[in-house]
Amino acid sequence: MKQFALLLFAVLTAVLIISCGSGDKPEIGDNPPAPARTSMQIVFESTRDGNFDLYTMNEDGTNVVRLTRGPGWNRFPSWSPDGAHIVFSTNRNHRSRMQLYLANPDSGTVRPLPGDDGMAVYASWTPDGRSVVYRSTREGMIDLATRDIDSTEPRYLTATKEFEDDPSCSPDGSKLAYTVMESESSDIWVCNIDGSDPQRLTDGEGPKNTSPSWSPDGTKIVYLCGAEPVYQVFVMNADGSNKTQLTTMGGIKSHPVWSPDGLKIAFAAYSGDAILDREIYVMNPDGSDVVNITNSPGLDDYPSWSPKR
Repeated sequence: MKQFALLLFAVLTAVLIISCGSGDKPEIGDNPPAPARTSMQIVFESTRDGNFDLYTMNEDGTNVVRLTRGPGWNRFPSWSPDGAHIVFSTNRNHRSRMQLYLANPDSGTVRPLPGDDGMAVYASWTPDGRSVVYRSTREGMIDLATRDIDSTEPRYLTATKEFEDDPSCSPDGSKLAYTVMESESSDIWVCNIDGSDPQRLTDGEGPKNTSPSWSPDGTKIVYLCGAEPVYQVFVMNADGSNKTQLTTMGGIKSHPVWSPDGLKIAFAAYSGDAILDREIYVMNPDGSDVVNITNSPGLDDYPSWSPKR
């Protein structure tokens, strides 16, 4: 699935560069204040208005509010544990390179997180809300890095020939779940938060296992398992035992994530035309009561929950 996503990214980047022209565009930041939040919300990326931008909505799909308005793509959002920030990746300043930005979900203002010269995507927060872990491309390598949001110095956690991706921090901040991709397969691994003691949790069940996300109590990991064109959402214990399939619907799935109260899992599912249409669903942690909460003509993907208020 990541290979497909990278190909799609390359194709759409070329289209974007052509359509944007060569002139610099001013920072946009980006919307008036959103309505006050009273319960959990979901931030997601969507092309419903013609560009990759970020939107928020209630957990039932109502009250959709556009958070960013370009320029460039605004993708892969992740809501901070304290609810104060949304980290995302954007190429608004470097059209062929994604950088990390922070958005204020209440005011709509944005600011860059400078300091990483590579491609910075798929950021995940540490539980204290002070740092993010993300995938960084540097000197031809694809590794995991971490940085404080008030620092310009990334610290690299991995330095291997494999492709590491999809970092997710455990609720106690001690572990990191992530994907290791090889030429024909991928698996879920965990390591200490400093990158030490890596251990494989899946081994050939897929052949592709990807996109891990910890449950709020730290006992389980939800993830994707399968092969194109069908991926399903699975869950396993944090030690890799008791792997259980949750979804049965057709098509590729994307980015399953737990709600902060542990009562729901959100994920995206692709229709028959995966490039043109994806929608966001929520379900119970046992796979029951699957509900489609978006229905737009574009791509709705990469959901991330706000903390409960």
